Amino acid sequence: MPSPMLEFYYIYKKLFLSLQKSQKILTISEKHFLKVDTKV
Repeated sequence: MPSPMLEFYYIYKKLFLSLQKSQKILTISEKHFLKVDTKV
Protein backbone atom coordinates (compact mmCIF):
# COMPACT_ATOMS: atom_id res chain seq x y z
CA MET A 1 0.00 0.00 0.00
CA PRO A 2 1.47 3.38 -1.02
CA SER A 3 2.02 6.09 1.55
CA PRO A 4 -0.50 8.98 1.67
CA MET A 5 2.23 11.39 0.66
CA LEU A 6 2.99 9.38 -2.48
CA GLU A 7 -0.70 9.07 -3.28
CA PHE A 8 -1.09 12.82 -2.88
CA TYR A 9 1.86 13.37 -5.20
CA TYR A 10 0.31 11.26 -7.94
CA ILE A 11 -3.03 13.06 -7.63
CA TYR A 12 -1.26 16.41 -7.72
CA LYS A 13 0.75 15.35 -10.75
CA LYS A 14 -2.41 14.28 -12.58
CA LEU A 15 -4.10 17.58 -11.75
CA PHE A 16 -1.05 19.55 -12.83
CA LEU A 17 -0.80 17.71 -16.14
CA SER A 18 -4.48 18.20 -16.95
CA LEU A 19 -4.12 21.86 -16.00
CA GLN A 20 -1.16 22.18 -18.38
CA LYS A 21 -3.19 20.63 -21.18
CA SER A 22 -6.07 23.04 -20.67
CA GLN A 23 -3.57 25.89 -20.49
CA LYS A 24 -2.16 24.87 -23.87
CA ILE A 25 -5.65 24.71 -25.34
CA LEU A 26 -6.30 28.18 -23.95
CA THR A 27 -3.18 29.65 -25.51
CA ILE A 28 -4.02 28.04 -28.86
CA SER A 29 -7.54 29.49 -28.81
CA GLU A 30 -6.16 32.88 -27.75
CA LYS A 31 -3.79 32.88 -30.72
CA HIS A 32 -6.65 31.93 -32.99
CA PHE A 33 -8.81 34.78 -31.68
CA LEU A 34 -5.91 37.19 -32.09
CA LYS A 35 -5.56 36.15 -35.74
CA VAL A 36 -9.29 36.68 -36.26
CA ASP A 37 -9.06 40.11 -34.61
CA THR A 38 -6.23 41.25 -36.89
CA LYS A 39 -8.12 40.10 -40.00
CA VAL A 40 -11.24 42.10 -39.13
